[in-house]
Amino acid sequence: RTQALLEENMAHADEGLELSAAAAARLATIDDGVRRVAEALAAVAEGSAQQRDAIGQINEGLAQLNDLT
Repeated sequence: RTQALLEENMAHADEGLELSAAAAARLATIDDGVRRVAEALAAVAEGSAQQRDAIGQINEGLAQLNDLT
């Protein structure tokens, strides 16, 4: 009887290890996805800043044209 309980507990422990490993793999996948989203957001922010600067230059050029006319 004791041997059967020990074997059952070992089987549960092995199952727990497998579940832990699967959860760790899923968390690693999620972490990778979050990292890629963060990189994409940083690229969008950089692009937005470049657009802002370009629009500022256009506005400055238009103001200079208005001064000439």
